[in-house]
Amino acid sequence: MSLFNPDEQKKTENPSGSHLPEDGGCSLFRAVFEQSADAVIITSLKSEISFFNPAAVRMFGMNSEQLSRQNINSLAFGRRIIQNDELKKLTKGEYPEGLRTENLYMNKNGFFWGNTAISLIAGQKNEKTYLMFVIRDITTEKNLREELFTSREQLQNMLDFVNSMVVVTNGTEMRNCNKNMLSFFGYDSLADFREHNGCICDMFVPQDGYLTENRRGHWLKKVLRNKASSGDTKVAIKDPKTSSIRFFMVDIQPFPGEKYYYIVSFTDITELENQKKLLEDTNISLEEKINRRSRELFESYRKLAANEEILSVIFNMASIGIAMVDDKGRYVRVNSRFCEMYRLKEHNVINSGFETVLHESLREDMRRLFIKYRDGQVRRIASEWKIKRVDETVMDMLMTTKWVTMYDGKRYLISTHLDITDKNKLQQKQREQERMLVQQSKMAAMGEMIGAIAHQWKQPLNAIALIAQCFKDDYDYKELTLEAVNEHVNGILKQVGFMAATIDDFRNFFKPARSMQFFDISAAVGDIVNLMLPQLKVNYIAVYIDNAGTEKYGSEVSGYPNEFKQVILNLIANSKDAIAERRNRKTLKNSEAGTINIRIESNERQVKITFSDNGGGIPDEAMHRLFEPYFTTKGTGSGIGLYMCRTIIEGKMKGKISARNITDGAEFTIVLEKFIEGSQL
Repeated sequence: MSLFNPDEQKKTENPSGSHLPEDGGCSLFRAVFEQSADAVIITSLKSEISFFNPAAVRMFGMNSEQLSRQNINSLAFGRRIIQNDELKKLTKGEYPEGLRTENLYMNKNGFFWGNTAISLIAGQKNEKTYLMFVIRDITTEKNLREELFTSREQLQNMLDFVNSMVVVTNGTEMRNCNKNMLSFFGYDSLADFREHNGCICDMFVPQDGYLTENRRGHWLKKVLRNKASSGDTKVAIKDPKTSSIRFFMVDIQPFPGEKYYYIVSFTDITELENQKKLLEDTNISLEEKINRRSRELFESYRKLAANEEILSVIFNMASIGIAMVDDKGRYVRVNSRFCEMYRLKEHNVINSGFETVLHESLREDMRRLFIKYRDGQVRRIASEWKIKRVDETVMDMLMTTKWVTMYDGKRYLISTHLDITDKNKLQQKQREQERMLVQQSKMAAMGEMIGAIAHQWKQPLNAIALIAQCFKDDYDYKELTLEAVNEHVNGILKQVGFMAATIDDFRNFFKPARSMQFFDISAAVGDIVNLMLPQLKVNYIAVYIDNAGTEKYGSEVSGYPNEFKQVILNLIANSKDAIAERRNRKTLKNSEAGTINIRIESNERQVKITFSDNGGGIPDEAMHRLFEPYFTTKGTGSGIGLYMCRTIIEGKMKGKISARNITDGAEFTIVLEKFIEGSQL
């Protein structure tokens, strides 16, 4: 496709900073690409971003330059958006309709869920092939699905309280039913009922004077026509338990918010019907027949009122605010949760303009927005709002809206309102706690480094003290020649140089890398081991490094070298403490050496680092919580060391860290990719 070939087409910068070729034949595509509310990102087969629309810039909270440097998989959290095997199948044409996935994405505000459609844009002869990713933010939809699941549970509870058999149906399929219906027919669930019966009308037994229509959809229409003409609908159904015929009065009510679904109740009137037949057989007087009919009508009205009450209970028990507004902008119905959220009484809300629940400073703007939304000038309303209420308090609110046409033929705006103020505060608190964890981890690592420096400096300080003593002795014995002075001075400078180099290592260790860079794993491990060697020797611990497995492919990776060194420092310090604790418990003799074995292996794609020690291992009950923040098995531990190890390895360097027990101790394994897709080197 020449449309996407940057070598053949002149590029024009769009408002997002992405580039699309200038081509008169693609104006429709350009309009859709630029104006789409969904993020549209076009990449090479290596997932490098080539083009993107303004919605992608807004969705990921980056400027154009930042987004153009990303790899599409780096935008997702955890799982890659498209796996290598999926990409191969896609390019071979095994997915003609493309791929669809749900992914957790990251932006400057945190995380959001996206529904991702992936398709292949195959170029013509001698042209490149591209991947197109269309990402839709479905965070609100997922939240609403969870709310809907809760509402369905509440609906089921209400249905189960009704003594009659109740089904929710459109006449063709059954969406829901209560326990009484399942119990009557001897099924454990609606799925079991559906497996053996397509519709409840299949159970109707033909009887004179009763509904005999068992065609799906048609029977419901007859019930509706009977209700419209104030007539009764009765059906005969065979009781599976006794094989006898029982009779039921059918009542019907529209299902709220659904044009074609109804709540249909079947009330057992077998005894009444039997009495009716008995009275008819004994030539009951006309007056008695009229009285009986009056009683039946009264019962029908009572059931109708009961059904309305059930629906009202369901509406008001919802845990989110629900409001119905007519096309004039007046509240027709609100539930109790809505009134609680806006701190108003229901009688003050009904029949008032929808903007009256807001502070007067917002009303005019919201009225104009409503009119534009009603008239189709605005297609979509923002889902998150910061609302100022009448009492001047502020609320973070998640809102969904939809225009629906009800069974009365009128158009209404149905909106749901969810107070997310506390959730937003909690997220802010979590972000602050994460920053505190990082700072605490740095301080803990600094403590280990200061301890290492103290041990490193002991030897040169002793040497300088001896040289100073030699100065005095040479002077006392009149042996202080120029040659002796130079020798002593050179010795002091050599020791001072060693101490200065140690300080430089310490300073470089805490200098964070601003971007990923290539570094050698073997060299990084060696630097930390050399720095901690004096401490390890004092604790009678030997360290063995085996990097023979890297001779063919090397041990270079892309990542953050100083952060990786912090991981190595934590693991070695943990092994040192575990071995010391084992000596204190007398399970390791003072004459036995502690050991730390570090094995480094590599292949074409990965480098694997394995740490093992003879420190006694990790308690089984602690293994599954090992990488949690503030969890520690040490009496004085902070519980953030291993948590930061996982954050650095898996969060920042996209690797994997795991732990297990071996014969005499613990083993930690780190696997790093040699090159992380999307990194800028």
